[in-house]
Amino acid sequence: MNAVVSEVGAALSGIAPHVLVGVILVLALAGLIKGTLGFGLPLVAISLLSNVVEIHLALALVTLPIVLSNLWLGLQGGDFPGTLRKYWMVVLAVGVGIFAGSRVLVGIDKNLLMFLLGTVIIVFALAEQFKSGAGLVIPPHAERGWGIAAGLVAGLMGGLSTAYGPPLIMYLTALRLPKEVYIGTLGVIWFFASIFLVAAFSSVKILTPYTAVLSGLSVFPVFVGMALGKRLRARIDQHLFQRLTLIALVILALNLLRRGLWG
Repeated sequence: MNAVVSEVGAALSGIAPHVLVGVILVLALAGLIKGTLGFGLPLVAISLLSNVVEIHLALALVTLPIVLSNLWLGLQGGDFPGTLRKYWMVVLAVGVGIFAGSRVLVGIDKNLLMFLLGTVIIVFALAEQFKSGAGLVIPPHAERGWGIAAGLVAGLMGGLSTAYGPPLIMYLTALRLPKEVYIGTLGVIWFFASIFLVAAFSSVKILTPYTAVLSGLSVFPVFVGMALGKRLRARIDQHLFQRLTLIALVILALNLLRRGLWG
């Protein structure tokens, strides 16, 4: 362990101060968006961090902040056990997808990955923006089937990029949950998904003792941002909340498409 800490110290001392400050600010911004909207931590962090650090390191840095931030959100929902009982099959489907996706991650072209992720996000965001009537609404009798499908796709995306959010956001948005129930449900599902993510990334050597320490340090700026985001969310009504969610998705998607096309 001492050797790992020494390696981390040496690595941090070798990073240019402006790069280190930039990484901290990106993590805090990602936490702010997560605390406000309930999602966006890996999407923001990966799309921005990958401009300054290697993509696999960026994935590792956000892993532990994802776990703890999702637990924090899930506990805010007020009924953690009840939510888990209702959505346990979605959680299981996400786990299966994550382990499958992580096996592909080690060999996939990162630009292709970013382009595909950006395309999925922007298609959903634009469909929601220009929908007619009530848009896609999932009836109660179809919730389980749609949930399993969304969980599998989300898991595959998560195993490839840590960004398992968009399919689950689409699913829960189609359920038309109230704002705070929506946030709590995302937190519960994503917490267990992130546990699968840690196990999967450890198995393919993306998360190592060295990168785990760096990931642990990343928790602090993320949680500062999340605390500010929670206060901001309390001032946002349901309509504005949904609109900000879509705007954030489009911005993130455009940045990912840019990275996928031009590196």
